[in-house]
Amino acid sequence: MVNILVLCAGGMTSSLFVSKIVSEANKLGYNSTMEILSNKHKEDLDDKAIRFYYGGASLNKVNIKAQEEFYKTVKFVFLAPQVKYAFNDISEALKIYDIPCKVIDSMAFGRMNGKWVIDTLVDCRILAV
Repeated sequence: MVNILVLCAGGMTSSLFVSKIVSEANKLGYNSTMEILSNKHKEDLDDKAIRFYYGGASLNKVNIKAQEEFYKTVKFVFLAPQVKYAFNDISEALKIYDIPCKVIDSMAFGRMNGKWVIDTLVDCRILAV
């Protein structure tokens, strides 16, 4: 079970983008789902399961610590290009759990290229194909 976060300014564009990511992951045989960040699930799914969460980029050390059990399950955080200004603060807040963070390529995001995220997760050895 892999939990991945995709964060944007308010959750609108990230929800559309995550739907494209889920579609690409499912083409590769993963059991992928998408959830709004406020609906954190604790149950584990099978090894080929990926749960993509989307929502606003309001992470900081305080709210990450308050939701510690959930963040221990997160393997990667992606930021939409419009919130790249928050990259340093969010990366710093995620260090305690050793969670990598990356800004989504603006062309990939603009074209809703979900394969870019899957390729990045494979390159970072979060997913195996």
